[in-house]
Amino acid sequence: MTNLDAEIEREQGPAQRLTRQPELAETAGLAPRSKRDMFRMLAAQEMLARREALLRGLRQRGALIVEATPESLASGVVDRYLEVKERGLI
Repeated sequence: MTNLDAEIEREQGPAQRLTRQPELAETAGLAPRSKRDMFRMLAAQEMLARREALLRGLRQRGALIVEATPESLASGVVDRYLEVKERGLI
């Protein structure tokens, strides 16, 4: 467990709420036209890879993840809560 994993688990418990950043995925998928674009694209790809590794680790330890855009986060949390309740996990 990394320090960040421990900090997230301590602050939020087994249920995690993460805001998806569509602009990051968009930047990671762009075809670079300059060196600056290339570095931005590579940085975005690395950030996404690290984020996925973190989420995978949290899920493996049983965390319930809600990942959504800021606009849909509230409904995503409610949907996940209802799913967890229906499955008898709470």
